[in-house]
Amino acid sequence: MKKEGTNLFKKMFGFIDLTKGSPLKVMLIFSIPLIISTVLSSSLSLFNSQVLKYTVGGNSVTAMNQTSSLSMILFQFAFGCGGGFAILLGQKLGANDQEGLKKVFKCSVYLTIGICLLITIIGVILLKDLLIWLNVPEIYRDLAYKYFIVLLIGFVFNGLYNLFAGFLRALGNSFFPLVISAIITVLTIGMNFLFTSKQIFNLDTMGCAISNVIAQVIGTFSCLIYLFKKMPLFKERIPLKSIEKDIYFDLLKLGLPLGFQWSILFIGSFVVQGQINIYGADAAKAVASYSSWEGYLCIPFNVISTALCTFVGQNYGAKRFDRIRLGFRDSTILTLIFYVIVLAIGLPTIGYVPRIFLPANEINDRIIFYTQTYLVIIIPMLIFQGLLKNFRSVLQGVKRAMLPFLSGVGELVARILISLLVPYLVDNAYRTTHSDASYWGLCFSTPAAWIVSFIIMGVATFIILYNNKIGLKKEEMLESKTKQLA
Repeated sequence: MKKEGTNLFKKMFGFIDLTKGSPLKVMLIFSIPLIISTVLSSSLSLFNSQVLKYTVGGNSVTAMNQTSSLSMILFQFAFGCGGGFAILLGQKLGANDQEGLKKVFKCSVYLTIGICLLITIIGVILLKDLLIWLNVPEIYRDLAYKYFIVLLIGFVFNGLYNLFAGFLRALGNSFFPLVISAIITVLTIGMNFLFTSKQIFNLDTMGCAISNVIAQVIGTFSCLIYLFKKMPLFKERIPLKSIEKDIYFDLLKLGLPLGFQWSILFIGSFVVQGQINIYGADAAKAVASYSSWEGYLCIPFNVISTALCTFVGQNYGAKRFDRIRLGFRDSTILTLIFYVIVLAIGLPTIGYVPRIFLPANEINDRIIFYTQTYLVIIIPMLIFQGLLKNFRSVLQGVKRAMLPFLSGVGELVARILISLLVPYLVDNAYRTTHSDASYWGLCFSTPAAWIVSFIIMGVATFIILYNNKIGLKKEEMLESKTKQLA
């Protein structure tokens, strides 16, 4: 019995081969550290908010959260590209291609640094204009600018940290990213008090950003050192001239559609937030509450889809398509189970959400109305969000990255059209009246966009998985069947 417990511990915190064993069991073992690290990283914004709430006040919390759409548009592109690079690394691992692993690692680092520096330059140049286009109330604009400019300057470390953590997960290790996430969370909380306290540095939102960048630097080098220790082949020098152009092409083929897809999805959020800010400072404060709470409720779906993407990538590289179908089935069951849990937690707690993120003396009836209205609409619709994340993971894992990208375009169009047209149709003077009915219409833009994406990717996923459209040549399909029989 003791031996079994020791083996389970090693499996949970070691490198997991997702091409062997029960798909449900290995994904669950892989997911346990992942869900804890996701909770910690997601809670970081909550901790930041709590620190700012007590050191400098609610306006700083709102100003910081006003930049969330900018983070999504600019930063998620790099994170999406890194996610695509990690998929290819997992496929090389599944195929036991040692030379390919080295080349994918090196090229991914070069590409990530280049992408992050480009985003930094664009962001620094356009930041003031972006805050205006977002309709950020003037009372928050300066604090938001100071916070985000620091994040932009240090973004290369954020991009590399996410890349290296993604590589560890693609290789089957979800424990070390958990350890680093825990360390970063503790360090960031301590540094936030240090940099934002009026009695010490008094840097307000800029202090939070500095803490974040320092933490990302620590996370980057910690993950890199660990990767070198566990995978010594990554330390081997490869001359740039010896790396085939096909490696760069394969990385960009997976990474760019995923990066653009993530950015496109959040362009819609940018437009919607700009529309919400039209309703005034109370609506802006409500966004700080309900967007964070929505993020926490979606954690189980994010974890399941991440585990599924790693699972599909490794098994695609190993040509185990039977396991891909089983993994998709099991992840769908898990998503439905967690959806019931999310409903049980999310619906009864709607009325308390503003109190979690804002000081009690700053909460009023309008903030409560805006928060509750959005959450009443969005929480029952989260099942579409969860399932479409699974569809997206499968399509990315089998090298069909363009399909999620096209689905993202459809989602973007739906979100923008509804957010711009429905409030106007309900009340054509909503920009001045700020009517409750028009706000209800605006809140439906997000779930409507999910449904559009759900239909597109759902149909594509079932065709590819269950009609032998995975895309291999006949001789490769024969090899796959031989492996399955063995």
